[in-house]
Amino acid sequence: MNTTRSPIFTRSLTLLGRVLSFSMIWSSAFIVGKVGLRYTDPFTLLTARFLIAALLLLPICMAPGQRRAFFDHTLIRDASLLGLMNNALYLGLTFTALRFISADLVVIIVSCAPFATSAIAGALGMEKISLRAIAGIAIGFCGVLIITLSRPVGTVDPLGVLLAILGTVSFAMATVFYRNKAALHAPQQVNFWQSIVAGVLLLPLAMANAPSSSSPDHYLPIVASVLYLAIVVTICGMWMWLYLIRQMGATAASTCHLANPVCGLL
Repeated sequence: MNTTRSPIFTRSLTLLGRVLSFSMIWSSAFIVGKVGLRYTDPFTLLTARFLIAALLLLPICMAPGQRRAFFDHTLIRDASLLGLMNNALYLGLTFTALRFISADLVVIIVSCAPFATSAIAGALGMEKISLRAIAGIAIGFCGVLIITLSRPVGTVDPLGVLLAILGTVSFAMATVFYRNKAALHAPQQVNFWQSIVAGVLLLPLAMANAPSSSSPDHYLPIVASVLYLAIVVTICGMWMWLYLIRQMGATAASTCHLANPVCGLL
């Protein structure tokens, strides 16, 4: 009996470790982003983040056996759309929301992604969503909501809440879209192209909103924030997210975000 259960237990423990690691990295983006936004605007922060991430991912895509990433038109098309929804819209909107509401509240709103994802996937007939699954997501969300709201979340600005909701919907749409494309493309190749596309799309906004001057004391926190977001969140966290969708499906992977409020508070 123990021999039969051991592999199942090991796989479950491994999956739990991956989910918690992903959630810690993903939710930390809003905490670090809030720090960076004390010294610069969201578009400059995100543009630098994506372009640096793309530059660091370039050697991976140029490695032997990976260079098809530059000639695969289907990959470039799909990744470009993900760059628009996953990075430019989702993060552009949620990081702008950080100017109006707390990081805790943004994390809570983003944690509603499983509801939006399951609704979109079900409406498109891509996944069968049972009442049991919906009830499980709802119960899980209520649990993390109770834990999170045990402390103040700051000012609830309607504009900030609306921006965070719109960003979450865009993220859910990207999740459902990638669900059918996951088997076709390597995650880091997708990550490379969507980072480039997001950086290019956000560059005009960054140039228009960048602070006219900055104190030398601000350089260290800005650089530290950008490097953390580029390396830890975009390269590692996004790869983990694309991998989870590939392994679990859109709706199941989205439930990982139910752990974000608790991880965000930690």
